Amino acid sequence: MIEVRPIDDEQIWRQFLANPGPQPGLFLQSPGWFKFQQSLGTQAEVLGFWQKNDLVGTALALRRNLPLKNHYIYVPRGPVVFNTSLSNDVVAALVEHYQSTNAMFLRVEPVVL
Repeated sequence: MIEVRPIDDEQIWRQFLANPGPQPGLFLQSPGWFKFQQSLGTQAEVLGFWQKNDLVGTALALRRNLPLKNHYIYVPRGPVVFNTSLSNDVVAALVEHYQSTNAMFLRVEPVVL
């Protein structure tokens, strides 16, 4: 079972992303990209995917507004999951998390390593 919780500690997020070393495209899931998006006025949040007490994935999710008070969620180059056997579970947890927000759709671009 994967639990989804916001990540408030940037250090935990940075350590997770640095774990396998540099990967192509991960800057779109980095704290720097998060800050840049916020400076543009984009609503963004960082989610952690936890299995028991282990962080197994992260996602920088951007909310994009649409006409008629609708929105969608975009996760560029993510969610980031280094244990590929957990990828489906993480995406399913992400979908479940955003179903409660009435987002019109969820766009993900997982990195395949």
